[in-house]
Amino acid sequence: MTKANVKAPFLTWPNAWYNAPCAFWPQQAGSPVQIRDSAELPPILLIQGERDAATPYVGAVRMRALFHRSRLLAVPGGNHGVALNGNACVDRRLAAYLREGTLPGARQAPSGAPDARCPGIPAPVPVVAPVTVRVPAGHTAGRGDRSR
Repeated sequence: MTKANVKAPFLTWPNAWYNAPCAFWPQQAGSPVQIRDSAELPPILLIQGERDAATPYVGAVRMRALFHRSRLLAVPGGNHGVALNGNACVDRRLAAYLREGTLPGARQAPSGAPDARCPGIPAPVPVVAPVTVRVPAGHTAGRGDRSR
C-alpha cells in the first residue's frame, strides 16, 4: 500500500480501509457480470482520473475497448470523482453528453491514449488548524519581549 500511496496519496489508505472487509467476507463471490458491446447500446462516455487509486486508468482503457462507440475523457491526477466536483471542463462535457449525446474527441487507436482530455484541478491541501500558545503568567512570550 505504501507504493500506491506515493502515486495516489489522498485515496490509497481510505480505499484500503473501505475494501478491507471484502478480504474476510464469509460468502463466496458470485459469477462476474458478462459485459459485451451491442449495436442497440447508445454511445458511452467514460470519464476517468489517470491516477485514481480506486478505479485504475487501465480499467477505463479496457472498458473503452469493449464498447466500440465509447469515448474516454481523461483527467490528470488521482481524484476518484472527477465529474460534478468543480472541474468545469469535465462538467461541460458531461452536460453535453447527457443533454445531446455529444461525445468529446475522435476515437483513438486501441492504445492507452484518451480520446479527449480535461485539465485536472489542484490536489487538496491539508488544512492545519491554528495553534494557540498560552504563556503562563510571569513568563515572557519570547526572548525579544521587552514589554517589562
